[in-house]
Amino acid sequence: MKLAIIGVLALACGSGDTSPMAVTPKVLPAVALDTLCATHGDVHVAGERAQLRDPEVRAFARATGGDAAALAFKYLGPSDTTSTLASGDVRAQLGLKLRAADGCNLVYVMWRFEPKPAVVVQVKHNPGQHTAKECGTNGYTRIKAAKSAKVGAPAAGSEHVLQAEIDGDDLVAWADGKVVWQGPLGGQASDLAGPVGVRADNVQADVELRAMAGSASERCPKDRDASE
Repeated sequence: MKLAIIGVLALACGSGDTSPMAVTPKVLPAVALDTLCATHGDVHVAGERAQLRDPEVRAFARATGGDAAALAFKYLGPSDTTSTLASGDVRAQLGLKLRAADGCNLVYVMWRFEPKPAVVVQVKHNPGQHTAKECGTNGYTRIKAAKSAKVGAPAAGSEHVLQAEIDGDDLVAWADGKVVWQGPLGGQASDLAGPVGVRADNVQADVELRAMAGSASERCPKDRDASE
């Protein structure tokens, strides 16, 4: 019986060593909708949630701490039009931005729905660069998890929560309360600092962003930045 339980845990979490981290996510308060600043696409406020309808949406929440965030969302289906990444790939995904110093330097925790469902962690790091003109889509590093678990693509109309926390150099992510990604960032994000935010590509969703308050009081930029 014990061997069977161990086998199930191995299939769920993957393999590899990682530093000890909390397996229970923090309880985070909802971010006030009027603190959301869209840098690409539009964020529409409706009731207690923000509506994401454009094929590309990038936003951050002013005056939030950048090490922990949760995104509670209702997935409504694909966007009416489709955007293509600079690489030519088409992805349907929704996720979190952590330590978002700007559009050139931040950590992404993305729940990819298509073409292959997975929770993916990437660091975009371009030291000394801060705008789309400077960095474009350069500087991405996909971080390999020490432990991970499979996730499926949400069904239209379903409710979910994606949450992620950074502790030092270690990151853990949960999907609906289950640890789906855990491991070190390899020093890639050690010098990054900034608020949390949300990114969406080719999906429509109603979302609630949750995070702790931060000391910074970022302002929405006058020129919107599509570099992410």
